[in-house]
Amino acid sequence: MEEGQERRIQLNSGRAQLDEYFIGNEVVTAKYTWYSFLPKNLWEQLHKFGNVYFLFISVVMYLGETTDLYVGTIRAFSTLGLLVMMMAVTAAVALYDDIQRGRADKEINMSIATVLVEGREVEKKFKDLQVGDILIVKKDQDFPADTIPLHCSGEGGNCYVSTANLDGETNLKLKTAPSITQKALMNSSGSPAGSLSMLKRIEIVAEAPNGNIHDFNGNITVENQKASLGQKQLLMRGTVLRNTDKCTCVIVYTGNDTRMVKNSRPAPMKQSNLEITTNKAMFIVLFAQTLISLTCGFLHIQFKPKHHWYLEEERIILPEWLAWWLTFFTLFSNLMPISLYPTVEFCNAFQCRAIRLDEKMHYKFPDSNELFEARTRSTNLSQELGQVGYVFSDKTGTLTQNDMILRRLSIGGKKYGTFSSGPSFAKDKKMEAGRFGNSRTKRKSDQGMRREGRSAKSM
Repeated sequence: MEEGQERRIQLNSGRAQLDEYFIGNEVVTAKYTWYSFLPKNLWEQLHKFGNVYFLFISVVMYLGETTDLYVGTIRAFSTLGLLVMMMAVTAAVALYDDIQRGRADKEINMSIATVLVEGREVEKKFKDLQVGDILIVKKDQDFPADTIPLHCSGEGGNCYVSTANLDGETNLKLKTAPSITQKALMNSSGSPAGSLSMLKRIEIVAEAPNGNIHDFNGNITVENQKASLGQKQLLMRGTVLRNTDKCTCVIVYTGNDTRMVKNSRPAPMKQSNLEITTNKAMFIVLFAQTLISLTCGFLHIQFKPKHHWYLEEERIILPEWLAWWLTFFTLFSNLMPISLYPTVEFCNAFQCRAIRLDEKMHYKFPDSNELFEARTRSTNLSQELGQVGYVFSDKTGTLTQNDMILRRLSIGGKKYGTFSSGPSFAKDKKMEAGRFGNSRTKRKSDQGMRREGRSAKSM
């Protein structure tokens, strides 16, 4: 299907007839594939200053070992081999994190949904769902795709959904099935599943896939009766059916076309504050190493002893000051701690394991007494716990519970109310008197000014 084009879904006697191809419902949030892991991970590790530094030093050492550019004293393999080993450890930790994401994707994609096929309820995996499939979603079940309700067991075709996974709001949202499908399925004898096959033609026109979770435009036609579709008729992937026994709906968006996936971003390359601080510290070490190498190179040139017959004659292609600076720069390369990054990775891995095994951080579900352990999605961010820099609050009830009481105000320059935790001054007589008293005083002063104005004119 072309991008930005509205879609049409036709149901004849409960069977979908599609003239276009739509993508499947499988969703992948893992960062790597088997062919992209090596280049992607290598690119991410080269964002660490220490890795770039030791790669540069290895190249410089190799040039000094195999050419006459300068006097090389250290073999490149001693640094390059250790660097490869340390980067392999970091890559293994990143691969482990991505495998965990892949397992979570597989768990969701392999979940079971109930689909109506020729009037019968058939189980189908989430990843195998297609546009036009008719779903039966029951209470406390997730919606596997973006759907349009055809029939809801709630009063008047209403149902309630939880959108906490999408916008963080804990309040339930009211959704409503189109009246023409709700009435048609309720007026027929038997269950809604059976009566759905009696409707000869249903056509749904939906807008092109987009990421707007607060708006939706479309229309539905049932046997020459047409009705518009809005936000209240869109049941999005990631929402959960609440306080409603059952909802019959038809899929309009699947996979990467759903609102939830449209609003999600690929797993970014994250750097903790500790890594940023480490990079800054290594810049300071590099500056000190450069300064020491320049000093040693200058002193060597100034006080260089005469050539002795038992020493091999030095052959240098580069200018003398640059060549000796490179020689001392490689000699002092041990000032930079090459094992710092892998050590931090090991510490993060063990800390994540300690978090996962901490019994005090396990949640027990009240209905099944099943334990849910704390999970760490990214091992390199475990040390960020507790580092709160900003606290944002709002007035929507998330933190205030909509219990906003007027405590104090100023009217006409006079202050009323207190900051105490007692009841508000909704019935404060002093405030009422002050409010109306000020208005009466103002009227009297205005009347006095008018009288003075008339007397001045008469004079």
